[in-house]
Amino acid sequence: MLHADSLAFQAAVEIDHSDGGIRPARLDDLPSLLELERHFPTDRLSRRSLRRLILQTQTGLFVYEENAVVIGDIVVLYRRNSTRARLYSLIVHPACQGRGIATALLSVAERAATQRGCDVLSLEVRADNGAALHLYQKMGYTMIARVENYYDDQSPALRLEKELGRSCVFFASLPAALERPGCTSCTPVR
Repeated sequence: MLHADSLAFQAAVEIDHSDGGIRPARLDDLPSLLELERHFPTDRLSRRSLRRLILQTQTGLFVYEENAVVIGDIVVLYRRNSTRARLYSLIVHPACQGRGIATALLSVAERAATQRGCDVLSLEVRADNGAALHLYQKMGYTMIARVENYYDDQSPALRLEKELGRSCVFFASLPAALERPGCTSCTPVR
C-alpha cells in the first residue's frame, strides 16, 4: 500500500507506477539491498556499508518498492559545506529494467540533492554500461572525464555530471514521505 505523499510524488514525475513507490531505505531493507548488490559486476556494497549508508544523514538512500519487494535503489552522498552531491550507486533488478524505475529513482535523487542546496550531481559509470549511459544522457548528464582502471576489475569509468535546478526547479520540496527524519541539513528550495 502506498502513502498519499508517495502517490503525489509519482504523479509529479509523470511516471505511472501504481503498484510501486519510492521511499527512504530502512534497516529492514538490508536483505533486499544485499540481494540487489549481487547484480553488480564488481564493487559491491557490503551489509556493513549499506547499514552505515542508511543511518548517515549525509547520505540519501532511496528504494523502489513494488508489492512489498525492493526492486531498485539509489545512493547519493553529500558533503558538508559543499554544493556538489555524488550519485554513488543506482541499481534496478534485471527482471524489472526498462520500466522507468531507474529514471524515477534518479529524479528523486536529483530533487533530494537540490533540496539540500546542491547544484551539481556527479557520478562515475562503467564505460561499457550502455543502458546506464543512455539513461544519464537522457536525463541531461554530460561526460567530463574518462578514468582508466577505475573499477576492481580494472575497467574504465566515465565521470559525468549535471547542473541541477534547471530540470528540477518546479519541485519546491520533497514529499513528506521522502524527507529524512531528524535531518537538519535539508532545506527546501523555494
